[in-house]
Amino acid sequence: MSTIAHMDASHDTSRYTVGWIAPLPLELTAAVGMLEDPIILEVPDDDVLYHVGRIGSHFVVMVVCPRMGIEPAATALANMRRSFPNIKHVLVVGIAGGMPYYNPDLQEQIVLGDVVVGVPQQGRGGVTYYEFSAWEGQNELTVKEHTLHPSAALLTAVNNLRSVHMQVVGSKIPRYLEELRRGLNERSRQAYEDPKAEYDHLFEDSYLHTDRRRFLVRSSAKRNELHARHNIICLEMEAAGVMSDYQGLVIRGVCDYTDSHKNKKVVNRVISSR
Repeated sequence: MSTIAHMDASHDTSRYTVGWIAPLPLELTAAVGMLEDPIILEVPDDDVLYHVGRIGSHFVVMVVCPRMGIEPAATALANMRRSFPNIKHVLVVGIAGGMPYYNPDLQEQIVLGDVVVGVPQQGRGGVTYYEFSAWEGQNELTVKEHTLHPSAALLTAVNNLRSVHMQVVGSKIPRYLEELRRGLNERSRQAYEDPKAEYDHLFEDSYLHTDRRRFLVRSSAKRNELHARHNIICLEMEAAGVMSDYQGLVIRGVCDYTDSHKNKKVVNRVISSR
């Protein structure tokens, strides 16, 4: 459990080098569970509360965005970097909608619980900013502006993880997730249990998704078109606010298939242990 502390000499903000942005409260809860010796820190001349602690040898500061979207994420990063001047690595970590099938033949599969990491592919930086209200011509989505790619240090860390994954048989993630759940109270723990495969529902591409009030992608056909045209495998709402000005790394756990059928039992979970 975190305690609130006012900054003094024992809480030197200059030692924090990793900034972690959580777009939603449920994502922050899961993130804070990873911190060793966590506290909630108040910084002078900043009205934001920060969760700080260690992950291994790294001193990490975490913040939740005030609202969903690009501008709140950009503001959260700007405030964090002002209050913690030695931030070198920025992570945007949370849930998102995934493309269920990808690659040129749509043979590679993403399922709920998979983790998507934004790294450069095919000459692109890993994150592309699209303004979803800007449809032009023949119902065509156009690029809004350029975003940066992750820093060399972060890309090296990703490649090291890839190498380890190739060498190790099995995964320790289920054990880590169970340890994190034990740090929650009983009521909250139930909301973060693995929802299992029975809640992983994928609708046929021909199915018409009628709820257009909240979701950016109105049909499976449009979702697949975005992948084919722009190599998109994951849709979210905050990364461009960070990546427009900073070389961060975006990490997203897939909680739905980017359509109107969001299952609340899945959305209110941390990423599964697959």
